[in-house]
Amino acid sequence: MKRIFYIFLFTCLGLLLQQIAHALIEMGYIALLLRDWSTWSFGLSYETLLLVHHVCSVLLLALGVWLGYKGGVHFWQKIYGQKA
Repeated sequence: MKRIFYIFLFTCLGLLLQQIAHALIEMGYIALLLRDWSTWSFGLSYETLLLVHHVCSVLLLALGVWLGYKGGVHFWQKIYGQKA
């Protein structure tokens, strides 16, 4: 039970960190778009950029969950695993 809770908390940490990364990336890109739309939109329409945003958001969410889970498993083994 302790192992499941530990890995769950690490997964939540991965979610929180990906949310911070998402916010920072998005704020920076929006600032670039506001400065010069024609250059930073890469010729894409608003609807297409919104679709790219949604796809990248889901990928970033999956990456955060996966890295959090893998980190939890790794550090559980490192801390509580078999000692030589």
